[in-house]
Amino acid sequence: MVVTMKIKKQTWIPVFTRAGYPLFIADLAVRAYVVDMKKRLPWGYRDQLVTSNKNVLTVYYSKRDSASFNKYLNSQDDKSLLDSISKIEKQLIKTKKQIASVSHLVKANASNDDLILFLDTFHRAYTDLYAIYRFPTLIDMNTKSEISSRVLKRMIAIKNNCGIFYNKTDTGVSSRFRSILSGKFNMANKFIYSMNYQELKDSLLKNNIVVDKKELIKRYNRYALVAVDKKIKLYTNISAKKIAEKIYHEKGDSLNIIKGSPVFNGMIKGNVTVVRSVAELKKKKHQSILVTPMTTVDYLPYIKGFKAIVTDEGGLACHAAIVARELKVPCVIGTKIATKVLKDGDKVEVNATKGVVKKV
Repeated sequence: MVVTMKIKKQTWIPVFTRAGYPLFIADLAVRAYVVDMKKRLPWGYRDQLVTSNKNVLTVYYSKRDSASFNKYLNSQDDKSLLDSISKIEKQLIKTKKQIASVSHLVKANASNDDLILFLDTFHRAYTDLYAIYRFPTLIDMNTKSEISSRVLKRMIAIKNNCGIFYNKTDTGVSSRFRSILSGKFNMANKFIYSMNYQELKDSLLKNNIVVDKKELIKRYNRYALVAVDKKIKLYTNISAKKIAEKIYHEKGDSLNIIKGSPVFNGMIKGNVTVVRSVAELKKKKHQSILVTPMTTVDYLPYIKGFKAIVTDEGGLACHAAIVARELKVPCVIGTKIATKVLKDGDKVEVNATKGVVKKV
């Protein structure tokens, strides 16, 4: 099954679905992808689309970008790919140092000037890393041939290291910064990051939120970011809903067999547990089969005990593949539709040798 939609005459392909990515981060990432990526690497996006509903975000890229990247990828040898991965490794080190240099500024009695300095540094550091860190994922999604072991090993390592860094920073100093702004502006914590970088900075400069509270609530509940030919526009409320409703989903509820890529061999039967966020995962019972868009670093403490893993997304270097190999758990990745077809309690047979999940 292919999930596509046409917005502004583009056909869009899903990259991932995640919970907990606020507008502040999504806006920063989209701008990094379409504005900065080509400045840093031999290839860059022209288009991006993000839809968010109740803090669950789905990211898409255009079919023409996919075709362009495949053309680029087919012209590259291992050395070229490793050179690009090396740039990400070096940028991660630099970004860590930049964030560490200003983390001490984020404290309860911080002045607005100190908070602005942190925000500026954080924004620049995150933008520089976001601009290039998705490159290994693109390789993973688009490669039509076997990736060399050298490239695969480096891809897996940098994806994992970036994931660990982002998780630590997002739940650490970035979360503290948001809490401080929540108190300063007497605004619920969850709405603070419904502002983009410039709006947050302007609010600190004026010592007052520059975006109407009703608008922030609309953004939190639903938004869409559309970037075509590097031009970015934010939609909220009804407009964002209309964009999301243009997504084409092939009917899948009646499917009994789902196919993906096998990661760690094995065959097992069990009941399905569908999870879309780490908050949901914490509440779920183990000894079932975990079905999720994709696992992330923050899932790791709660994955042990599941009998198998099935994902919508992913390639050989994805997080679920890494975890499955480490835990020696049968795993099928890249099914595209598992979370749409399977429901909590469904009994399935996971054949992780052939990459097939079958309702029984």
